[in-house]
Amino acid sequence: MRNLLNRPYLVSLLVLASAVCLQAERFKYVGCRNITDIKRYTEADNKKYFEVKLDADLMNSVSTCAIVCSSYAVKHFGLRNTDECWCGDLDRGIKLPPKVFCDFICPGSFTDRCGDQTSLSVYEMPVRFAKVKIPAEPVGCYISSEQLKLKAEVPNPEFVTHEKCSRACWMRRQKLFGFLDGVCHCGNQLSDEDAMLISMENCEKLSCPGNAAKPYEFCGTDGNFIVFKVATESQ
Repeated sequence: MRNLLNRPYLVSLLVLASAVCLQAERFKYVGCRNITDIKRYTEADNKKYFEVKLDADLMNSVSTCAIVCSSYAVKHFGLRNTDECWCGDLDRGIKLPPKVFCDFICPGSFTDRCGDQTSLSVYEMPVRFAKVKIPAEPVGCYISSEQLKLKAEVPNPEFVTHEKCSRACWMRRQKLFGFLDGVCHCGNQLSDEDAMLISMENCEKLSCPGNAAKPYEFCGTDGNFIVFKVATESQ
């Protein structure tokens, strides 16, 4: 596939906007744990834990890390040193006093704590966690135009699918997700009220890189933008 990210006329129909963050209170706090203790106990018991690298434009918070770790079958998630998100069996070792340790404020929520340089703020992963709704409700297929500005292109998830793009946009608290030539975009509204709506068939020619088998998911074309609503199964 041609890489259109460097083309000056690459456009997006979506506008990036802010929204209220998810509340940390929905997650059960396990405690503050030293990373060295976690490593020692997990390795001894053959348990797994790992760090997930966050996209550069994501500001870490309890809800952000929870959403990231929800893609994996893990018991806990933890935050460290403001910008690190860890997933796995993290309830290991001695509980540290949170007023002394784990006192770094998360950049994505001033009410959340993101561990410290040596410790993780550990939370329990809920048994039932909201999943994005797939297949998503389509908004439409639109013709791109040079008059529109690139507003909300996001780092493209590897082997992108509708689910991965929708989840990436939900993490950014956006209401819409869409594709232009296989690249994921997020936003809260169409940026051009006069954008030309065309038949969905015009956007159903390029299968998504992460779903090349039937039934196909389509990720737009180099000239047509396909847009969907972001929703969770509970909505």
